[in-house]
Formats: sequence, structure tokens, C-alpha cells
Amino acid sequence: MLLFLQNTPLELRVDAVEQQNDVQLFLYSLARKYADRGFQWGELEQAIELKFNLETNSLKGELEQLQDPLLSSRRAYEAVIQKIKNIEHDFDKLVEQFPVKKTNKDELKQKSTDLEVIIKEGEKVQQLLGDELKRIWGEAAIVPSIKERAECKQKVSDKYDGKAEYLRDVSRFSGKFIRFEELEEAYKLLQEIEGLEII
Repeated sequence: MLLFLQNTPLELRVDAVEQQNDVQLFLYSLARKYADRGFQWGELEQAIELKFNLETNSLKGELEQLQDPLLSSRRAYEAVIQKIKNIEHDFDKLVEQFPVKKTNKDELKQKSTDLEVIIKEGEKVQQLLGDELKRIWGEAAIVPSIKERAECKQKVSDKYDGKAEYLRDVSRFSGKFIRFEELEEAYKLLQEIEGLEII
């Protein structure tokens, strides 16, 4: 996706194939928030112009071009959610009750400031925790490779101002579950892993 601000393209970039699902979830959340025929895109454009100190009306209606793609994405998202609700009638309640932990990003730091050390530790975690997830989750466990070294360096430079200790996703995992109760059970099993702290 490209947005042009004062003739400068801003690209939504996916660092790796494994991150595509994260990007898609972000787009779905954007669609749910803004994909409404009654939404005033001009207000969003004004807010962006103000935030980034752009010239008034410099966007010239560019963001409104996102309307139809976002609407399409929102409809697809809502169709999937409705199918789930048809099977699990208490889906909304289950989501509301699911325990969510979210630590302030500034507090999530690696013990080392050396990127090479962080990558080596990530490799160990990927192997150890990956094997354990495969054991307790079976085929539901998705264990990709760690983030490529070049991607780590790029992210540290672009996003964390050269501070490697803020890089958090060298090692990453996910799980694929059909029913919400499967997700709940997987989370319980995750909590039982010795030495693992969920923050």
C-alpha cells in the first residue's frame, strides 16, 4: 500500500513472509474502524496533515481511494467472524473474558544491547520453545525460522534508532486453532511451560 504525502511515497512494508498475517490483521482493524460510507475522510486527512506538519489540503482526497478496498476487507472479515459465531454462539463473551496481557513497549527490552548476542539467543529460543510448542500443540503449532539478520539490522535502524535491545521479534511463533476452546486450552498449556513468563 502506498500513500503519497507531498509527493513522497510511504510504503507499508512486510519484513518477512511470516509477518504477513500481522499486517493483514492491522488492515482488518483499519477496515473495521474506517470502512464506513458515513466516515469523513477529509477529517482523517486533516488530522494527518496536522500531525506531520503538512501543508493544508496537500493530500487532496488521496486517502478516500482506500474506501472501497477497506470496505471489501471489512466485509470479508465480518463474514468470517459471523461463521465462527454461528458455531460458537457465545463467541463475543469468550473473547471478552480471554485474559490479555500487554506490557508497555518501552519496558520490553532484551538483556543485551548487542544485536549478534540477541540473534544467537533467539536461535536457541526458537529451537527449544519451538520443539515444546510442537509437543503440546501438535500440528496447530506454527514455528517459522527466526528473523533474518539483515531484517533485524534494518528494523533496529529504522524503528529503534539503532538500539538493538528493543528488538523483540527475532524469535516468533503462532498457532492455528479452529474453535475458541482450542485456543483457550492452548493458552493454558502455554502457561504450564517451565521457565516461560507471559508478559
